Amino acid sequence: MGDVMMAALLAFCVSGTDVSALLARQPNAVTETMRSGQDENVKQLRQKAEEGDAQARIELALLYASGEKVQQDFVQAVQWWRQAAAQGHAPSIFNIGVAYANGTGVTQDLAQAIVWYRKAAALGHAGAQLNLGLSYARGKGVARDPRRAVEWYRKAATQGLAGAQFNLAAMYANGNGVAKNPALAIQWYRKAAEQGLPDAQLNLAMMYANADGAAKNDVEAYKWLDILAARAEGEDKQRISSIRDQIGTFMMPAQIADARKRARVWLDAFKKRTE
Repeated sequence: MGDVMMAALLAFCVSGTDVSALLARQPNAVTETMRSGQDENVKQLRQKAEEGDAQARIELALLYASGEKVQQDFVQAVQWWRQAAAQGHAPSIFNIGVAYANGTGVTQDLAQAIVWYRKAAALGHAGAQLNLGLSYARGKGVARDPRRAVEWYRKAATQGLAGAQFNLAAMYANGNGVAKNPALAIQWYRKAAEQGLPDAQLNLAMMYANADGAAKNDVEAYKWLDILAARAEGEDKQRISSIRDQIGTFMMPAQIADARKRARVWLDAFKKRTE
């Protein structure tokens, strides 16, 4: 399949689901009555937080980070995350690491971000493990060390984090920090692809199309590109469809029909899982 170019194997940066707390959102317009009720709820939440209620501290931090019900204030968010972190709440510990990495509510300090990521990672937080992997891969806050990156990617990947699975696959595909192993690259790309990660679906398709020997599988390559094309828009859709159709020129009509059927089955199942 010499005419089909291998997709670029780029690290997929994901900070973890908890980082959504740091994303700014505009508060919805509410009536004065609703606002008054919200203010009372926030007042009660703050009282509980000040009394040491861990869940209240977590919720209050998220409110300040999102700007929901209160004026957005990242300094306050970090303050309450610190309080929750002192009670061993791994997502709050992770969010402090993200805050230091981004300079959100605190002065940016990559070394401090690593300190907090390590604390959360030790508690099993997959997002922190992924971010440690990214830090070692890029040499941000720590000395660049691809082998350590692989170790942390693997920890997060085995917990099912799609971004970590993608990055681990890329390391195996490129032989970066680990011995090159296309079979393991395909295995980890597939895990991320099954979760719906477009980059993983593309790289998985390209590996199937360009593989040697038994690993080569044009039906699976066509299937994943058909899935991608169905989910893409505009120029991306055209580009993916073009690559898919190039692969199709090497296939029998029955194989194409089989690939399309597999794609439809996957898309239907994915829609049900994500609705």
